[in-house]
This record gives sequence, structure tokens and C-alpha cells, in this order.
Amino acid sequence: MEVFFCHPLKNISAVNYRLEVMRDLENSNLYGALVSFAHGMKKVRDYEGFSISLHNKAQCEKWKLDAAYEYCKTLLHLYESLCSLSFTSKGFQLFSVWLTEYIKSDYFHTLLSETEKLEEEFKKIQYAVVVYRDTVTVTPDTEVLDYSAELTETFKNFLETTSDTPVSIFGDLEMCLLETKILSIVENMYEISFQELKSYAKKHMDFISDKIRKFDRELQFYISYLEYIAPLKRKGYSFSLPEFSSAKNIHVAGGYDIALAVGLLELLVDKLKEVKVLIENFGKSFNSVGLISFCSRINDYLAEDFMQNVKRHIHDLKYLCEGGKLILGARLGKGLKGTTFVLRKVSRDMKTDHQRGKIKRAPNGMKSFLIILASQKVQEKWKMPD
Repeated sequence: MEVFFCHPLKNISAVNYRLEVMRDLENSNLYGALVSFAHGMKKVRDYEGFSISLHNKAQCEKWKLDAAYEYCKTLLHLYESLCSLSFTSKGFQLFSVWLTEYIKSDYFHTLLSETEKLEEEFKKIQYAVVVYRDTVTVTPDTEVLDYSAELTETFKNFLETTSDTPVSIFGDLEMCLLETKILSIVENMYEISFQELKSYAKKHMDFISDKIRKFDRELQFYISYLEYIAPLKRKGYSFSLPEFSSAKNIHVAGGYDIALAVGLLELLVDKLKEVKVLIENFGKSFNSVGLISFCSRINDYLAEDFMQNVKRHIHDLKYLCEGGKLILGARLGKGLKGTTFVLRKVSRDMKTDHQRGKIKRAPNGMKSFLIILASQKVQEKWKMPD
């Protein structure tokens, strides 16, 4: 943003061009649509970066697809928003016309249809990770009982998450060795989908329009200014946009120092921090009705039926941990990361004619695993790092 903030314009028409854009941005609907666009493009840039920096090739290709999907969704939302708005600035008028032509172009239509089709195909991929003693088996997810939802319902008063909150076991963006091996098995289970992904990534290597990149970059200049003055406006400070002409006369009415206004806000924050410290130091000595109510609520949460449910779940979970069959349903998320892991309740032995792969720990406690791709009758032995 240095080119915008540190290099003042010397042409009056260029200055007025920016001021016209600023006046249009006083429309809250337009401002909201552009902020949403900026957030969407931030995701696109992040995903595009992941598609370059990560090591697993299939994962990079999926991040490319995820970036393109976010790109198409963001542009369509912006287009729909701009269609319902009017502008006075030349900048937004020209961009709105160009965006309409771009959205209706053959290139964007092809990109959108191919992206949505492949993204939907990968959303349908489900698999199960079965942990039984020293063996991990990857297989299609055929169980329907959701034990995670049952646990969430029992402990709902103590959780910030819900049964719909995605759960991921592997937190790092870069895949570890175990996750890589699991993905390789899933890739063999859905070979056609992964081949289409490879072709897609090659075809749409550089899908972002140069004009969109430039618009996104310039938009940060306007949004950053509006976000800077927003707290001051909420405090009652007024703002106006100047008018420029070739005359050198300067006239200001009702001016004030922004730096002083920000300093006052910082002073207010410091005082609030002091109040917080006082509460932390002396709060335990208060005899408040609020604390009594809090303790009463905790007692209600720990009712007898709740404790019985907890006891039952502990028994079931201990069985799973001590040798029972642990089944985790999962889906492929962004960048082929395993996501939405669900703990299944075993209603029967998992038997299927589908292709399945196993990851089995080698005997004698050695730090190595044996990868078995049953359908291909291929065995690959690898060692984990010390």
C-alpha cells in the first residue's frame, strides 16, 4: 500500500477521481459488498499461496481448485450486489461495466462450471479411518450412527461447539507422513476424481484476471481509510471530503486533529485496563448475588441424569481406547485435508466389497508401518523418522 499512502497525487483530476470513489463508498450497501469482496479475495490469495508452497502434489492441486471456487463465488456475489446499486463515480461505473462483461464471458462461464462440478464431486467423497489396536484401516464410510452428535448433546452446556462444527484431527496445514499415506489410499479409492483434479489444476494454472488483482489491491487503500475513521465517527467526530480546484486558497471549517482524537481513545482503553486489574485483584472479596446465582447454575448443570450419561459415555469411550474398534467417519476438506471427523458407533462389523487400504504397525515395537493396498496387492514398507 506504500504506492498509495506515501506518493501523493499531483494531478487534480486524479485526486477528484479518488474523492468520487470515496463519496460512493458512503453508501453502506456498496461498502458492505466491497468489504465482503475483499475478504473473499484474501481467501483466494491464501489458498493460491498454499497451492504453491505445500509439498504434496494432490494437496496443492486441491488448494488450486479451492482458490478458484472461492474466486468464482466472490465475483458472482460482487456482481449481484453491484447490479442493484447506482454510482456517481467514474471509477465504479467503469468497473461495473467491465465486471458484467467478464462474468458473461465464455472464459468465466467455463471456469465456473468446471470448478463447481469438480468441487461438488470432492464434497461427496467420504471415507472412514478405523483404529483397532495396532492397525489403522482406511475404507469407505458405511456407518450411519453419529456418536459425536450424542456426545455433543450430553456435554452441550460445557461446549462452545455444536454437532455441525467441523472437527480435524491433523491440525497442521502441511500433511504429516501418516496423513499422506491415508490420502494416498483415498486417492486410489477415487482415482477418476483425482485424475480430473490433476487436469483441472493444469488447465487453470492462472485463473485470476489481472484487472481483478489490480482492483482488489486498490480497494484496500479505500477500505483501510474508512476502517481507520470508523471508530472516530462512532464517537461523534464528523468527517467530510474536501473539494479541490486549481485555485490555491484553503478554507477549513470545524477542523480538528485526528492524531489527538486517536490519543484520547488510547487513553480511554488504558483506563479500562486499570479497571479490569482492580476487578481481578479485589473481585474475590465481593459478596455479590451474581456469584451465588453462578454457583446455583453449575449445580443445575451437574444434575443426576447428566452424571449418569457421563458415566455411560466414559465406559463406552474407555472400551474404545482399550481395544475396542474405533471408527472415525471423515470427508475431504480444502486442500485434501481430512475434515469433519465423526466418531461412529459400531452397529455391525464393517464389511464391504469396496477397495480398502490398511496401515499396520510392524511387530516388535519398531517405528515402521506396512502400507497394504488390498485391491492392488501391493505392499510398501516405510519408516517413520526418529
